[in-house]
Amino acid sequence: MANKLQAARLRRKLRPLFIIIGAIALLEGINYGWMTWRIHRAKNALSNYIEQHQAMGEPVVMADFQGHSLPADQNAATYLSQAAGRLTFANDAERDALSEAVNCSQPFSDNVLKTLRSITANNGPAIELVHRAHAYPNADWHITLKTPVMQTLQLPHINHQYELGQVIKAAAMYKHHVGDDSGAFECVVGLLTISRALDQEGPFSSHLVAGGIRRMACRFCLDAAKDLVVSGASAGGDAGEKKAVKRSAIQLLIVLLLDDESPNRGINAAWQFERMELHDSLVNSAADANLYVRANFYTEALFLMKNEDELCRAARAPSWAVASPIAQAAIAPGGSMPKLTEALMPGLRNTIRSDFQDRTVRRVAALALAMRLYAIDHGGAWPVDLLKLVPSYLQNVPIDPFSPNGAPIGYLPGNPPSLYSVGAGGNDKTAISGDAAREVFRLGGERAATTEKSAE
Repeated sequence: MANKLQAARLRRKLRPLFIIIGAIALLEGINYGWMTWRIHRAKNALSNYIEQHQAMGEPVVMADFQGHSLPADQNAATYLSQAAGRLTFANDAERDALSEAVNCSQPFSDNVLKTLRSITANNGPAIELVHRAHAYPNADWHITLKTPVMQTLQLPHINHQYELGQVIKAAAMYKHHVGDDSGAFECVVGLLTISRALDQEGPFSSHLVAGGIRRMACRFCLDAAKDLVVSGASAGGDAGEKKAVKRSAIQLLIVLLLDDESPNRGINAAWQFERMELHDSLVNSAADANLYVRANFYTEALFLMKNEDELCRAARAPSWAVASPIAQAAIAPGGSMPKLTEALMPGLRNTIRSDFQDRTVRRVAALALAMRLYAIDHGGAWPVDLLKLVPSYLQNVPIDPFSPNGAPIGYLPGNPPSLYSVGAGGNDKTAISGDAAREVFRLGGERAATTEKSAE
């Protein structure tokens, strides 16, 4: 009897504890179910987003970027890699002098001219391989992708391709100096070939290097426009010059420089690759995260990938005035991990600005070539305004990508004249008054002004 009473007493004492334990277990079960449901919902939302974009033919996850290959003899990257491997320098000092030499304008110093001459003479086989690559529009660089992509991606060839671009520009500069403008503009096409091939790769670093090489070609066009020798010119031209560049080649180059299609493909590829890297990083982090925060990684992946889409849309916008607010909204901290958004996104706005600067320089270079053709046809006289180029040399005057109201590239008459963009600040007064302008380009290569600090 005593034992039964003791047992009853113990049960009464332990009953509150059992109730508490049961309540905790119930709450944990509810919490587990809630967390599992959140994870399931976040994963489904991310999967739906991926499937929608894959249905539109876009690569989204790492597997979408693998398994594509080209026959070696039809792969531009094959010839460009061989060209980079064939680069020859007289010594380390000449190699070190290359970067400085390709940024010089005429008249060249004796040392610069010596460097340009030697590099051109020693790299004929590499230059020829670049010309061969131009015949093949597609490139496969055989990038190896493995998780985590952000930490394991290796692109050693982009440094070699940038150096190859510098060598090709050096050859263009020297050939122009000695009167071989036909050879010089073959090198310009070579620079655009390297840029086009790198822009198909995907990673942002490749896209930025492609833009840098493209700007080398544009800068050369500006440098050479003042005294370019053209064959097949109309009255007053340079017809009959054996090493003159053909008029038709200049006209084709103008079309290529004004065409936004190829650079826009590079922009799409870069942002899609960036989106894939974010997906790979966050989804793999989710797998290692505890149950309570795992859903946040899937939610953040979706949030950031949608932001990447908006940033890509901004980069392809018709003007900086349209792009800037789109980009600003996309980089605003948000999502389930606002600190992560704040760390990743702001630098990408500068990348978008760089794409608009690339677009500006291409249009300025095309204008410079059209102005040279005009001068050849008019006894050396430059046009009094850019409308004189329409329709004989251009279909229309290119729009300044940074103009807030869609105004064309600006023109400052002179001998030689200058072209200008109002820059990210969108202020036209500085360029007209001659004060420090956003970006002023003087034909002949002398910079009339430097770029101001970018407006935020």
